[in-house]
Amino acid sequence: GVSGTIPSEIGQLTLLTTLGFRANFLSSTIPSQIGKLSLLEIIEFYTNSFEGAIPIQLTSLNRIIVFSLYENNFSGTIATEYGLMKSLKEINVYTNSLSGTIPTELGQLNELNQLLLQSNYITGTIPSQIALLTNLFWLSLSINTLSGTLPSIHSLTLLTGLELASTKLLSGTIPTQIGLLTNLGYLALVNNKFSGTVPSEIGQNTLLNLLELAANTQLSGFLPSEMAYLSFLTSLSISYTSVTLGNDSSAICALISSCSQTLIPWSVCSKCDGPEPSETSSSSFSPYQSISITSSTTTTSTSTNSPTNSITMTITQTKPLSSTTTNSPTNSPTNSITNSLTNS
Repeated sequence: GVSGTIPSEIGQLTLLTTLGFRANFLSSTIPSQIGKLSLLEIIEFYTNSFEGAIPIQLTSLNRIIVFSLYENNFSGTIATEYGLMKSLKEINVYTNSLSGTIPTELGQLNELNQLLLQSNYITGTIPSQIALLTNLFWLSLSINTLSGTLPSIHSLTLLTGLELASTKLLSGTIPTQIGLLTNLGYLALVNNKFSGTVPSEIGQNTLLNLLELAANTQLSGFLPSEMAYLSFLTSLSISYTSVTLGNDSSAICALISSCSQTLIPWSVCSKCDGPEPSETSSSSFSPYQSISITSSTTTTSTSTNSPTNSITMTITQTKPLSSTTTNSPTNSPTNSITNSLTNS
């Protein structure tokens, strides 16, 4: 890989449309002269050791489509001027040291498909203007310190992934509007302060593959029987909540037909005719443990791709899944970007 720094003379390459220094050993700051490259459409500096603030001059590049600076040491805030970059389809700045709040001006990016801000030091609330990003298919704000409630996002009907895990202070109820996101395949709300019950409308998310609700200690009530419609569900995490099965639990038990004695609390699996767990069954597991339901024989595996580092166990499902699941965490945009280098 390439090491060293990017020279300021790079600003003289005015015909560049793609600038990629991917997965190298580059360090220091990004030269502000890159802001002179008015034809740039793609900037990919991910997986290096860049540091300092992201130059404000880059926001003048109004042709930029892909802006990927993830896995570096960038600091400073997310500038409001990013709202002027109207051609943006991808903002990938996760795993840095960015701070401050999410600017409301991001709601002006009508073409945006991916907004990946996880693993930073971002604070404040989720702005309501996020709902204006109607072309968004993946939103990840996990592992920050966000507060407040989840704003109305029922307009984000193309959304396939919503990651709000370990923001620690998000509170309020899980909105019933979540059921309108019918393309949703990945929903991670782990380790927050959500309260109330799991809305029955979640049964409308029929493409849902992963549902992580663990470590929301104020979440209670019954798993809604409508969850029986989630035929693609392979991972369900409800540890360290007070969620249980209701009296009419036959529909859920058809989905989770053989409860393991070590994977979920006895209060959940006792109605599934599974064996009673030992005294140490649930207390020894991380709040991010998951239950995987497959049509194969019982095995145990570890998930390495979950944003919450969940431990994925496997239990047997009697009824085979209707088709092969495609919305797994391994298909997250954060794991599927090709490391190629193109200069025009």
